Amino acid sequence: MAWPPLMMYNGDSEGTCSFLKLPGSTVNQRGAHVAFAPPGRRFERPRFQPGYLKPYFVLSAASLVAACALALKPNETCLDLCSAPGGKAIALLQCTTPALLCCNEPSPLRNLRLRHTLESYVPQEVLQPMVHITAKDGCWFGKAQPETYDRVLADVPCSNDRSWLYNSETDKVRERIAWRSDLPSLQANLLHSALRTLRPGGTVLYVTCTLSLLENDGVVDAVSKESGNVEVEDPSDVLSAFPDMFREFGPGHEIARHGILLLPTEAYPWGPLYLSRLRRSH
Repeated sequence: MAWPPLMMYNGDSEGTCSFLKLPGSTVNQRGAHVAFAPPGRRFERPRFQPGYLKPYFVLSAASLVAACALALKPNETCLDLCSAPGGKAIALLQCTTPALLCCNEPSPLRNLRLRHTLESYVPQEVLQPMVHITAKDGCWFGKAQPETYDRVLADVPCSNDRSWLYNSETDKVRERIAWRSDLPSLQANLLHSALRTLRPGGTVLYVTCTLSLLENDGVVDAVSKESGNVEVEDPSDVLSAFPDMFREFGPGHEIARHGILLLPTEAYPWGPLYLSRLRRSH
């Protein structure tokens, strides 16, 4: 069965859709065909119909960046620690053939959305044997499944600076500011858990959508020092996972102390997105 293509909210300056082809896998030989919408335009989102694959999947280009940066290889095991709504999981499955992809989401409503997303875009012959959906607290995995996975995508809850663009209600602002002070502790616990689930030599990609130094480099710095068996990879190695994408469709970016911070521009309004890749040494 053919895979639906990935459709992005970015494009070229001439007003036509641009396409990017990512490497294929043994299941999906054609790779991920990605269409970037022209600036100022958006693809319409197809409706969910039980039992049918949607014709294409619409997601922010940031999801594809994270999937590429994880550098998941065929036949590896992978944990998507905070998986909903599922765009990054779909991008991973489009690009390679893992032995197992565990998609975890503890929130019941978000877990249901995750299931609908995967059922709408992933053929059943791939979904059934390869994808496992769970609803655990992310900290559970480090205790219950130590040294289980080759790769972990830890796209953790964060202060989500992008949301300020869409919601400036006073009550919501106060709520986000109050919650913000508790986030670094939660993020550090989730990153510790992710690292414990790794086999020696495995990698975690730590991801946020915030500009906060405390939630980005601050968390990575603290956790890497406390763990003792973790090496933070050179950010330029993370960039090399998707060179073609940056040459053709790249946003602005800065090299942070422990990772990369992608910044939205007028032409490419995706992000902010912080990426840091950590490797377990033993």
